[in-house]
Amino acid sequence: MRGEPEADPLGDFLASNERFRALPEDTLVLPSHGEPFSTLHRRLDTLAGHHAERLDTLAEACREPLTGFEAAQILFPRAAQELTQIGFTVGETLAHLRRLERQGRLAVQPGPGEAVRFRSL
Repeated sequence: MRGEPEADPLGDFLASNERFRALPEDTLVLPSHGEPFSTLHRRLDTLAGHHAERLDTLAEACREPLTGFEAAQILFPRAAQELTQIGFTVGETLAHLRRLERQGRLAVQPGPGEAVRFRSL
């Protein structure tokens, strides 16, 4: 795990989930929100698939270079319009952008001022 600015929080999250594969499928999971469940591997597959889809969506959108804020509007169109959600939406989007960069699917390019844009490779 690395600290900012090289951090890859989504990559860390997905890697930590994979460590749970060693547990039996019927392990009782007591999540911090939602109901308990005992379909661990299915849930891990669902989470991995969800994030893979989101990464693909974002990579496609970044064919035209986007700022983190612009990219957030792609992943979270409704939430990005609410000021109370902007920290979450941009933070979550930046985690996805960093993962794409680590995968070699995206490049960061300087923009005007201190802004950067993210472009698919």
